[in-house]
Amino acid sequence: MSLTTLIIVGIIIYILYFIFKPKSEDDYSKPKAKSTPQKLSREKLNNAINKVEHEFTSRKKEMNIITNINVPVDEAIKDSKKDSYGKSQSIKYKSKIPKGYKIYLDIRDIVLGYNINTARKFINAKNQTLTLARESGNEYDKNAIAVLSYEGKLGYIHSHIASSLVKDTGKDLMIRHQYIWVGEKRGTLHIQLLIKK
Repeated sequence: MSLTTLIIVGIIIYILYFIFKPKSEDDYSKPKAKSTPQKLSREKLNNAINKVEHEFTSRKKEMNIITNINVPVDEAIKDSKKDSYGKSQSIKYKSKIPKGYKIYLDIRDIVLGYNINTARKFINAKNQTLTLARESGNEYDKNAIAVLSYEGKLGYIHSHIASSLVKDTGKDLMIRHQYIWVGEKRGTLHIQLLIKK
């Protein structure tokens, strides 16, 4: 038997020994370490929340967000029907104007033709939060303001309103849902922007 064969046989025996090695008494007596979930202290939790809020505030400035504060909806009356536009869905929202606020802008007929599938997802979503964000890099309109949701981009504010609204980025504005209608190929959205009195 050659030296190379002996070395290979020796390596195989060595590997097999460690694979099938019998457990010692110490191996059986050692209790297995349990992975216990660590409880976050209130201080650590508050620090984490503050960090997220700080990051969000800085991201808000980067993204040119005009507002993402929404008036809570008291009631949302949904309606699904078939009309001259085909199958359509609509929601009429009911919400009170918060104390200390007044209507600043009433924005009707926001066209939801950017992506009708996104509009359909939004109208059926539990989260109806809207965000208005400026798109300063928009090639068609330097004052373009997009209407965003968690489902994606819904559409744009009318250019004549957007041009005056971009000047109000520092104001505390709130979005108040009014009405949304989504048909087979297009849809419309009606919102109000509220401002402190």
